[in-house]
Amino acid sequence: MKPGTEWTPGTRGKVIGMRLAGAKISTIITRLNVPRTTAQDWIKNDRTHVKKRSGRPKALSERDLKKLKRYIKSNRETRRLSIQQIITDMGFDVSEPTLIKALAELNLFHCIA
Repeated sequence: MKPGTEWTPGTRGKVIGMRLAGAKISTIITRLNVPRTTAQDWIKNDRTHVKKRSGRPKALSERDLKKLKRYIKSNRETRRLSIQQIITDMGFDVSEPTLIKALAELNLFHCIA
């Protein structure tokens, strides 16, 4: 299996099931082509599901995005503000590219006319 890809819950279940049925680790890893340490980890922790990965949190929460959309759509003047002015007015601690991406997510494309 390529690095970075996940094992299916079915394969994980087979490893645990074979071990519960009394199969040796060497037999399990040979038949299912699973690395020894991986199989041992699944058996030890009885883990058939994938661990949740934390990852990097978003710079703007869903609540921030709702506030931003409401602010931008409040009147014509707010639609014409510069990106830096929006960041200042809203009190966000984000970069200009981050705010531009957030606006694009909300289908609000910044055009000063």
